[in-house]
Amino acid sequence: MSVAYATSVAAEMVAAGSGIGWMVLDASEYLRSDVVFVGIIIMGITGILLDAILLFLERKLVFWEGKA
Repeated sequence: MSVAYATSVAAEMVAAGSGIGWMVLDASEYLRSDVVFVGIIIMGITGILLDAILLFLERKLVFWEGKA
């Protein structure tokens, strides 16, 4: 999941006209460090939330625990 998320942000930076990645890249060209930092924080929070959601779903849906 982390690779997919990082790839989508990277694709936004390269070839999109909207999105978090584009916002950060565009703001960096105009030296808007406040927007860059907010974008980076949003990316981090989104990654943490995705991880928490997937861990929750794994605990609820995967009935085996791998105990030997």
